[in-house]
Amino acid sequence: MVKHDFAVADFFSFLFCLAFALIGVVFIYRYRRLKEADKKIILQLQKEITEKNEIEKALRQSENRFQMALAGANDGLFDADQVTGKIYYSPRWKSMLGYEDDEIGDSLDEWESRLHPDEKDQVTRLAYEFASGKSERFEVEFRLRHKNGNYLNIVSRSYAMTNESGEIVRTVGTHLDITELRKAEEALKKAHDLLEQRVEERTRELKEINRKLANEIRVRKEAEFKMFSAKQMAESANQAKSDFLANISHELRNPMHHILSYSKYGIEKFDKVDQEKHRHYFNQIRKSSERLMFLLNDLLDLSKLEAGRMDYRIESCNIRDIFLETGNEFRSLLEKKHLTLNILEPSVDPILSCDKHRIAQIARNLIDNAVKYSDERGEIEVSFEKAVLKNSHAGKNSVDALQVSVFDQGIGIPSEELEFVFDKFTQSSKTSTGAGGTGLGLAICKEIVNAHNGRIWAEHNSPKGTVFRLVIPYRLEL
Repeated sequence: MVKHDFAVADFFSFLFCLAFALIGVVFIYRYRRLKEADKKIILQLQKEITEKNEIEKALRQSENRFQMALAGANDGLFDADQVTGKIYYSPRWKSMLGYEDDEIGDSLDEWESRLHPDEKDQVTRLAYEFASGKSERFEVEFRLRHKNGNYLNIVSRSYAMTNESGEIVRTVGTHLDITELRKAEEALKKAHDLLEQRVEERTRELKEINRKLANEIRVRKEAEFKMFSAKQMAESANQAKSDFLANISHELRNPMHHILSYSKYGIEKFDKVDQEKHRHYFNQIRKSSERLMFLLNDLLDLSKLEAGRMDYRIESCNIRDIFLETGNEFRSLLEKKHLTLNILEPSVDPILSCDKHRIAQIARNLIDNAVKYSDERGEIEVSFEKAVLKNSHAGKNSVDALQVSVFDQGIGIPSEELEFVFDKFTQSSKTSTGAGGTGLGLAICKEIVNAHNGRIWAEHNSPKGTVFRLVIPYRLEL
């Protein structure tokens, strides 16, 4: 029995030892596991601390770089808290306005107080609209007061930062000083305006120089034209003088030659020819003398007309009768060339106030020219019609007048010479070919017509020949 109890006691001891051994083994196992876990935790903590230190170091480095960037940036930065009304300024923003770090406040009101009075309302309104979300971006140019009292030209650009509800809680942005740029632009504008002014002044000077030069050129051209015209007139006058001398010599020589020749025949053949022959000699002497006297009278009349010493005897005359009487003087010449002279019956009053002798002198010259330069078997026509003279010497706007037209079918006058055939000693190039004449007849006609306050001119006749027209007022007031 005792042995049996001892065995049971040993068995329980064995179990107790075995349990204790198992507990020891478990403890040792758990201790090792815990120790390994602690090591891992310690290593993890050490890693996290290291990473934190590296992050903090990187943040410090980043902040240093950011501060360096802010300090070196040309733009001034600001960060405005819309909730608290506080504002942060970068060092560049402060130095841009001439302040140290501790010399300027951090409220939005102080920023507004530095705005130029002329722009404050507009800029604050735009800033309020931006801060309240009415505009997505705020960019404006305004003037901001410097510490010294002057104003800087600033360009501001702002951006909004919102919370989870979409409300703007912060605005960040930059201020760029463009004062020197605006000064440069203003200086450039002034320089541009000055340059434009100088260009305009120079342009005016050049225009004035060009005007004077153009005027000088015009004056010189006019002088050259006058010299050329004077030269042409001198040459024409010289040619007219030569032609006149040749014609007058011819006109004087022929009648003188006839007078001398027939006088010589009459003397030498006084006892050898009958009375009829002597009568022929004397008739030829008389005709030549009359022709010579006619030429001398023309010269004397022209001299008196130019000197204004010509006397006029004004009376009422029938101008058609004057042309009829004058036409009868050319009967033999008309028959010789088989010409017809038609003096038409006027449909208007042919009575006017004039010097009958001088009007007859005009009629004689015009009919003489028509006969002299007409082809054989041609027709000469004289017509009368009523006309109106403007700007007369009577001082009226217009007066009633009588127009006389003498048509011929002769060789005509070139267009460029129609104006000059009334000049003294001048003949048409078509009529100065040996047909005779001194170039005085038409000049005398013009002077007489002018004395009667009338007009005289020449035109082309259709299909050939010339028309001479003279207009004389019915009532002459000298």
